[in-house]
Amino acid sequence: MKTSQYLICLGITTAAGTALGILSDRRHPAKGSLLGATAGMVAGSVAAGVYEYISSEKVPYYSKESSLYDDIDAV
Repeated sequence: MKTSQYLICLGITTAAGTALGILSDRRHPAKGSLLGATAGMVAGSVAAGVYEYISSEKVPYYSKESSLYDDIDAV
């Protein structure tokens, strides 16, 4: 994953987390926005890591060598 794609993923999830944090804690919007931004950043990092792990074909289910891609005649 390119650095720009990773930063875009983090930016979107952090912005969404901040907005939800502000809406959820209306009495203390600064506290809610910080907690939401932190949660969004963690969620974005996890999502980017999972995407990178799957797209690098380290998971055998998605690899081209998997038996799921065999032709029916060859089986």
